[in-house]
Amino acid sequence: MYRWCSRCNEKRREGEIICQVCQHSTDIELDINDSLRIDSKREFVVTKQLSHFTDAGMSAVYLAARKDKPAMFGAIKVAKPNRVQALEREAEHLQKLKHDHIIRLVHPEKALWQDYKDNTTLHFFALEYMDGGSLKDKLSQKKKLSLSEAAPIVLAVGRALAYAHRNGFVHLDVKP
Repeated sequence: MYRWCSRCNEKRREGEIICQVCQHSTDIELDINDSLRIDSKREFVVTKQLSHFTDAGMSAVYLAARKDKPAMFGAIKVAKPNRVQALEREAEHLQKLKHDHIIRLVHPEKALWQDYKDNTTLHFFALEYMDGGSLKDKLSQKKKLSLSEAAPIVLAVGRALAYAHRNGFVHLDVKP
């Protein structure tokens, strides 16, 4: 079976993750109800896609429920095949940062890969899932926040970034 490269539109074989013509890294998209095993006891089932791969980005994020505890959710961050090292560095950084306003890895010791469909290796880690939407979601609904709404958000983000900086980390992609 064949698919087509999303960049140059050349034919590629099923399971091929790097286009042989333009070297574009094809994105691995998870399907709803796919299972991701972290270890023999912990397995997540994908329930919803939260963000998509972009050309500039390194990952996509999915909402997933623990198979053994369906009420427990995690955010599964899946790396593009050509951005695995960046994802590994992010996981290492998150393991070291312990702050109320910085999400944590769910299972840092077992976070980075497994065999997936078509013998493809899927690189991912599981994060805490923070319900309630993003600041971007709030701004798209409301357009503007009052000072009393914005101040606690700016303060919390500022404290988290200051903590990360004190610990030698610089966040290069802060956005709502």
